[in-house]
Amino acid sequence: MNRIAILLVLCSTAPLLAQINWTAHTVSNNFDGAWCTVPVDIDDDDDFDILGSAYDANCISWWENDGNQNFYEHAICTGFTGPKGLCAVDLDGDTDIDVVCAGFLCDTLAWWENDGNENFINRHTIVSNWGQPNYVCPADLNEDNEMDLLVTSCQVGKAAWFENNGDQTFTEHIIRTNWQGATYLHPVDLDQDDDIDILGAGPGSGLILWFENNGSQNFTEHIISANWAMPTSVATEDLDDDGDIDFAATSSSGQIAWFENLDSQSFTRHDIASSLYQARSVSTPDLNADGNFDIVCSSRLTHSVKWFESNSSQSFTQHSIAESFYGANHAAVEDMDGDGDLDVLGAAQIANCIVWWENDLIPGIEGNGSLPVEYFDRFPTVISGALPVKPNSEYQILDITGRRIGSTDPQPGVYFIVHDDRDVQKIIKVR
Repeated sequence: MNRIAILLVLCSTAPLLAQINWTAHTVSNNFDGAWCTVPVDIDDDDDFDILGSAYDANCISWWENDGNQNFYEHAICTGFTGPKGLCAVDLDGDTDIDVVCAGFLCDTLAWWENDGNENFINRHTIVSNWGQPNYVCPADLNEDNEMDLLVTSCQVGKAAWFENNGDQTFTEHIIRTNWQGATYLHPVDLDQDDDIDILGAGPGSGLILWFENNGSQNFTEHIISANWAMPTSVATEDLDDDGDIDFAATSSSGQIAWFENLDSQSFTRHDIASSLYQARSVSTPDLNADGNFDIVCSSRLTHSVKWFESNSSQSFTQHSIAESFYGANHAAVEDMDGDGDLDVLGAAQIANCIVWWENDLIPGIEGNGSLPVEYFDRFPTVISGALPVKPNSEYQILDITGRRIGSTDPQPGVYFIVHDDRDVQKIIKVR
């Protein structure tokens, strides 16, 4: 084993929670009407680039990461009026990343084909005169290895999925009509029966709906929540670690909540916050690597990006990532700098900017007494799945904050396994 000698002492007489400092890095400050932003490795060079739509500039761009988080803008299109939701997905099966966007003002859902060298010259119209699409999300709903698309129109109140026929033509399947303000669809196997269901939100109707897939893409509608706070977006995760899928939700009227799956997809709402007006773009990462899922969201009217720290009992503490981020319309979470912790990427419509906030986790330690560690592996082991503990041995698992982790299959992150002979193995879990 390759080793270098150190002495790492973890000691504390009382629990000390980890803290996060956020360092802002501006990617663009003249992206007029910045609406949506997506972290994605567009050029396949093993770092995260950025994709964005600008509602007022009528354009879509991507920013190339040079590997050191210096970003260089490349225009994908101009003159595509009112672009809102967008996604990055290989639509034509040629192993490079294409771009799909919902054009609200031009009433068009279109995709731009990547020629393999990140030239997006060919634009393909999927549907036009559809009712002003505002949101699009990829999902292989029929599991034929072709990426389909989930689409909403808040103006006419409908949701649909567009089946990829394999030759980049698409067949429209309506999921629901008369759904006032339909804004968001989220693919997830909510009932864990090995097919993809859909969870959706519509602020005009006050409905959060679950569309149950029978395995043949026939969807049965279930109302999860009615008349709650104008819901705008949802994000799923097993928030209480009980083996079923819960979700967090945002609302236009300022509420943040999580919905606990009790059994058989019946849900109880737990309110978290009530004054993040026009909250949207919720996600459920473990920002502080403590084994609990947190919540991140943006708020257009309070011009802020917030994160809500969860403890093991699903009590949430609010923290600020950004204030005075005017028109904070979207926030996404990804490890932008490849340092093993999760950063946050945001788009501000009024400020016309794209910004990413670097996560500078300040470690805390929980434990009793001290834990001396004399050696650790020189190089980390990158794995997916359960952590490789030695059979029939005494061991402890620590996260990057020094906290002890009880599970051998925690969430993605950086971990240290301390074996009974004091060998220490560094693990990077990717999924």
